[in-house]
Amino acid sequence: MAVANSWTVAFLGDTLSARIDAVLFDLGGVVIEFDFDRAFAFWAQHAGLDPALIKARYQIDEAYRRHERGELGAAGYFAHLREQLQIELDDTLMLEGWNRIFIAPFAKIDELFAVLAPETALYAFSNTNDSHAAFMRLHYRELFNYFRTVFVSSEIGYRKPEARAFERVVQLIGYAPQNILFLDDLAENIAGARAVGLHAVQVTRVAQTRAALLQFGFGSTY
Repeated sequence: MAVANSWTVAFLGDTLSARIDAVLFDLGGVVIEFDFDRAFAFWAQHAGLDPALIKARYQIDEAYRRHERGELGAAGYFAHLREQLQIELDDTLMLEGWNRIFIAPFAKIDELFAVLAPETALYAFSNTNDSHAAFMRLHYRELFNYFRTVFVSSEIGYRKPEARAFERVVQLIGYAPQNILFLDDLAENIAGARAVGLHAVQVTRVAQTRAALLQFGFGSTY
């Protein structure tokens, strides 16, 4: 079980009595830096097209969301992408380009986790697909060791900001939502988390993550 912490914090203009037993991190944009332009450049190179054209054709659409819920497998999504992008690349090249979006963990995020992990239970929740989940678990396994569990939308069947996604993750963590702090880079996901009772802060840089943790009473040594 996590070490329990209890404190009073000033947050969003209100004074809240908050007991945070777990911190739930988004991955892409909070823990790991990524850039879809890297995928567009790879696919364009192998298709003999301008990357700007590939980028203009790409859409985060219902097929993308179904892929992230695990309702559409990699082969089906890549077939959809070939049609959407108007390219003819085999699944091997589609997958290689798809995984090119990842850059690296943000600088010093591992140092933050090393200090934070003994204080409280750490979890992650990512809107992602099976291919990206497998890539991250392989290439960032040392970083992932800090998390009690990494929740993946394609595995639980729901994606942020759906209420069911947060409700399922809260159920699996085992703490009340008001005892969980959620950090994400997208405003709609923050709103979704708050709607089911989690404390939630939007962050896009490690410095903002540190500030949010300090605001909720965690130590100042990281």
